Amino acid sequence: MTYDMIKAVLNRPEMYTLTGDYNEVCAFLEGYYSGIAKVGFEFEGKYEWSLFLEWLSQKNLESDSQSIVKAFKQANYKDPLEKFRENYLDYLSSKSPLH
Repeated sequence: MTYDMIKAVLNRPEMYTLTGDYNEVCAFLEGYYSGIAKVGFEFEGKYEWSLFLEWLSQKNLESDSQSIVKAFKQANYKDPLEKFRENYLDYLSSKSPLH
């Protein structure tokens, strides 16, 4: 079983960021995964964040991953972080071999 850092952060954002705010969480995950990519550290799931953002961008007809992060913040969701987490769980379901 592989540890899912994205799921962990989205489930308990205050554990990984100062306030658990949507912008902080997205910035943390972007920094975490871009830092891993730059140092060449290899592990399963290394590209999961970018793959998720790409999937989410296509699902929501946004042009790129940065646009989708901004679109979620600007949308009138009561809790954009919760909506983002729900979409991540949908993304994981779409990857499962049962689909």
